[in-house]
Amino acid sequence: MRVAFVGDRYSALGFRLAGADAYAPKPHEAQRLLERLHETVEMMLLTPAVAEHARPDWLAAALAQPYPLTLIVAEASGQQRPPDFAARIRRILGVESN
Repeated sequence: MRVAFVGDRYSALGFRLAGADAYAPKPHEAQRLLERLHETVEMMLLTPAVAEHARPDWLAAALAQPYPLTLIVAEASGQQRPPDFAARIRRILGVESN
């Protein structure tokens, strides 16, 4: 299984040691890299910072598709946490308020 990590360079080092293809693109390079990887990998892991630089429509579609599995994971530094999609859905449905 080909796994790709796209995020900050420190997190990329850890994923590279674990055997994943790891990339730390500049913000203006992120979207093109994500689109290329989306066609060639089975799993793609993104940090929140990279997800912020992706086109919202592309990111929503990538997260919704079962293949390749696309996930947003925390950075090694812990500065940005992945979004809490479950909490967001509960708020939208009115089950939980802010």
